[in-house]
Amino acid sequence: MEKTDKKNIIDWLFSADNETAENKEIKMTRLSKIRGEDVIFTIKSLGFDDICHYRAIQDDSRRQIAMVLAGVLSPNLKDKDAYRAAGFASAADAVKAKLKPGEISLLANEISRLSGYGVSIAEEVEKNSGSTTT
Repeated sequence: MEKTDKKNIIDWLFSADNETAENKEIKMTRLSKIRGEDVIFTIKSLGFDDICHYRAIQDDSRRQIAMVLAGVLSPNLKDKDAYRAAGFASAADAVKAKLKPGEISLLANEISRLSGYGVSIAEEVEKNSGSTTT
C-alpha cells in the first residue's frame, strides 16, 4: 500500500462522510401481538465513552436499563410526560414495568452488537498473500 493510499484512508476515516453510528429496527413480538400491529423499536449504536460508562455499572439490570434508555431512539422511552402520565416516577421504572426482562436484555444486547461488541469486526491480513482470515 502506498503512502497516498494510507493518507486517503485516514482522510476518509476522519471525514464527515464516515458516519459511525448505526441504527436498527427490532420488532417486539409480544408487544406486537398485544397491540394487534407491529411494535417496532429503533435502536442506535453507542459511542466509546457511553459504552465505557455503561460497562462500568456493576449491577447487570441497571446497566441493561441504562443502555436501553440511551440506545432506543423510538419509541421515546425517556418522554417524561408519557411515563409520568402512566404513573411512573422514572423512565427506568416504566421500562422495568412494561418490558419483560428478556426484552430488556435483547435490546441491550442488540445495542451492544451495533456498537461493535460480539460481532466479527475485523479480518487478519496475512503477509505476502491475497487471502484473509476471520
